[in-house]
Amino acid sequence: MNVTATHVEMEALAWILIMDLYATVLRIG
Repeated sequence: MNVTATHVEMEALAWILIMDLYATVLRIG
């Protein structure tokens, strides 16, 4: 199991979730 790859994967997933929430806030607001 590659720790670095996992870290990058989790960071990318977190970034996608943050952007999705931001887009939702803009749409509701």
